[in-house]
Amino acid sequence: MSDWRGSIKFKTKLMTKLLLAAVAAVIVFHAAATAICGQNDSDVSRAKAENRPRNELEVLGGGTFSSKKVIGNAIPDSVVAFAGLRYARRIYSSKHIGLKYTADVFPLMILSYPEAVAGPGAAVIERRRTVAGVSVSLPGGLRTTFLPRAKYQPFIDLGTGIAYFTKRIPRVGGTRFNYTASVGAGVQVRIADGRHVSLGYRFHHISNGGRGETNPSFNTHDLFVGYSFKSW
Repeated sequence: MSDWRGSIKFKTKLMTKLLLAAVAAVIVFHAAATAICGQNDSDVSRAKAENRPRNELEVLGGGTFSSKKVIGNAIPDSVVAFAGLRYARRIYSSKHIGLKYTADVFPLMILSYPEAVAGPGAAVIERRRTVAGVSVSLPGGLRTTFLPRAKYQPFIDLGTGIAYFTKRIPRVGGTRFNYTASVGAGVQVRIADGRHVSLGYRFHHISNGGRGETNPSFNTHDLFVGYSFKSW
């Protein structure tokens, strides 16, 4: 029991450090950009920025295009598909950089991976196993957006969460309850006031944190698309 608790504490500390590092990077980048430009944003630009919506809802979906062993004892050729909603709140914004807190809810999450099962006699057969689940980002994520007032806005995403599947993953020694972590990048395109389309890539990790008899990970390279349909 102490092993998986220690693993959870380690992952929590690691993600906290990554989030703090991202915040520190935002502050340093903003200070450098201000120094290079030689002046702060004008009062008019600041007023416009303050009047922009701080909250938004986005429909989000995507899936795996590649799966390779990157972290730990990963199961190769895993595939993830997901669809759901993202809430985002702007917590910092300047001419050069922006920072948003993000929270995702994916009521539809499908995981497919190869497994070996006993066949006739002593034969071993490999087949794919598909399991449905839900995923929620806890405590949430962080999106750093560059040039947040431009039409095309590059961004970097960082997030953690939990996932619950209808069956144990893997079948032998696995658990239904798992942890997730992701890092990604992309571009957000403003198409109207308070509306945008997001296109991006993420590296996504799923594992049980040592809670099961075995703790293989499912590491996937995913593409996703999102559409912000409500802001306030």
